Amino acid sequence: MTTPLYPTFRKRIEDAAERIIRDQVTPWAFLTAGPPFRVKQFSGRVISYQGIGFEGSPRTVFWRRYIDPFLEALAIEEIEFAVSSAKERRVDATLLLPEVQGLLIAAAQKVFREMAEIDRRLRGRGSPDTVPLRSIEGEIKRLREFVEERIRCELAMGTEQDPKTPELIENLRWLRVHGPRNWPYVLVALIIILSFLTYKLGILDRWIRYQPAAMERNEWPDYRGCVTESPYGDPPLLVKFADGKEAYVNFRTIIQIDKEKAEHAAKLYYAPLDAYAALLESIKGAVYTELERHTEVFVRGNRPALAASIIEGTRPMQERTAFVVHEFDLLEICTPSPRSATILNPAVQGTLRDNAAQRPRP
Repeated sequence: MTTPLYPTFRKRIEDAAERIIRDQVTPWAFLTAGPPFRVKQFSGRVISYQGIGFEGSPRTVFWRRYIDPFLEALAIEEIEFAVSSAKERRVDATLLLPEVQGLLIAAAQKVFREMAEIDRRLRGRGSPDTVPLRSIEGEIKRLREFVEERIRCELAMGTEQDPKTPELIENLRWLRVHGPRNWPYVLVALIIILSFLTYKLGILDRWIRYQPAAMERNEWPDYRGCVTESPYGDPPLLVKFADGKEAYVNFRTIIQIDKEKAEHAAKLYYAPLDAYAALLESIKGAVYTELERHTEVFVRGNRPALAASIIEGTRPMQERTAFVVHEFDLLEICTPSPRSATILNPAVQGTLRDNAAQRPRP
């Protein structure tokens, strides 16, 4: 379950990543084509080469923080816009910012992967398969640390004062002055406020048990040949691996509250359900981040190790929400068929049927 602003930021960040690739990365593919090669750095300084190979100075410039300022500027802009949008649209920033963090890291991975492909083509001089693909782990780690630090700062500043507090104080002042003359409106307002506080403070959580929507359904979409029903009622995650292949992925996790840390977490989240949802979204983001770093074959053969790495990546969010991940399993990973459409089929709760082995190879 994502915030209402997630689709907006996904479109913004994906479009920005495509522009960076088009304007700053793709031109390098024509470095040795013949005509003068020119591209602008983030500072505005022009990089110019002609009649020179990629090895040596051009390759050093290409990988020495040439693209980082563009990605860092994108991160700063989107994080600031997320904070302002959360306040304007009354969306919990502690839920939105981790979503933006995952989108920014995914965008950086896409840009660096494209750079690695161009690097291999230029070094291969027409035969890219003869040279190994350059590792981009260092670049991604550096950008991830930059984004995580910005997100931590914004979350820390956001918890100093609830943005709803000044508005609430102003409403109480209005009630004191105008309340006696407008008691019907005051009564309606009090009912609304009490209902809101009851929900936010989780007073009804002990009587109302959340039932995933998937449990109430007898059928679930066939995702291009992958028939699935998530244990949480969510669609499976569509992951694109480092080798360009795609697969639908489900996971199952058991999350429990840490009572010793619950009091501290209450300062960040109004209700336990908010904290639980924040951790679940963090896990989804970690699944994307971890799996997209590897090839499909590696992921299928190393699920336990990857599951442990995914949970370790959500450790900061576990500390912040006072929820602890006790178990986490990657369920079946299903390769979709490009020739299959999404239809409705009988669902099997919590399973993902991989029909790839049953389909004839094109």
